[in-house]
Amino acid sequence: MKKYIYIIGAVLLSLWSCQEDEVFQWQGKTCIYFSYMEAGSSDKFSNDMGFSFGLTNSMDTIIQIPVTATGDLVDYERTFSYVIDSITGVEGVQYDPLPAKGVFPANSNTGYIPVSLHRILDDDSLYYMHFRLISDENFEINIPDAYEDNDTTSLTRFTFSYSSSIAKPTYWMDAFLGYFSLAKYNLCYELTGQTWTTMPQAMQAVAYGQIFQSYIESRILEGKDAALRDPSNHEPGEEGYMTMRGKSGAMTIPEEWFDE
Repeated sequence: MKKYIYIIGAVLLSLWSCQEDEVFQWQGKTCIYFSYMEAGSSDKFSNDMGFSFGLTNSMDTIIQIPVTATGDLVDYERTFSYVIDSITGVEGVQYDPLPAKGVFPANSNTGYIPVSLHRILDDDSLYYMHFRLISDENFEINIPDAYEDNDTTSLTRFTFSYSSSIAKPTYWMDAFLGYFSLAKYNLCYELTGQTWTTMPQAMQAVAYGQIFQSYIESRILEGKDAALRDPSNHEPGEEGYMTMRGKSGAMTIPEEWFDE
């Protein structure tokens, strides 16, 4: 009887070992995704970030667009593939040629796409780069979108904005201030004195948002001639005007303004 117990125990141990190996030994390619965290958060991903020379004294800089890989660390450098869906600015003027591939240093699951930028004096335009990760011989792209608070964020697409003057500051929060533009930033700074490079206290952020919204919408209520203009706003139904789009309950531009 003991003999059979020993045999059964050996078989179970063997099966358990096989299952353990299957759990911890990854046979396929690892996955990658953009891993930039939303301003003010340590656990909520964002698929856009901005940089402004207007908040520095530099004439040149290199921004690293962060990418994370799943799986185990390896002791050699790895590259990953991406494409640019669209880009504004002039290569060789606002930015240097982008590398053909991004890189993961050895012994690291944090990689990056280096973006070399140049400041152009008296240029107040806001430029964009739209990145998209693609599969290659090293990595797969099969990470699902991040979903939180009824909001879906793609982890394989990323928008980077930059400016020689003012790009979207780190703590500009659409929920309080609406969409970002240079005209809106200048007005917000004039009204609140905030650069939005440091996070205000919660009550301050709410108060600033209310002041900003009240002023913009009061001008809309005064009529078409009094409404504030925003040349960067190309949203249909409010094109050319400053609004609080992006903030809950924000007023829209009257439709008849575009029928005249």
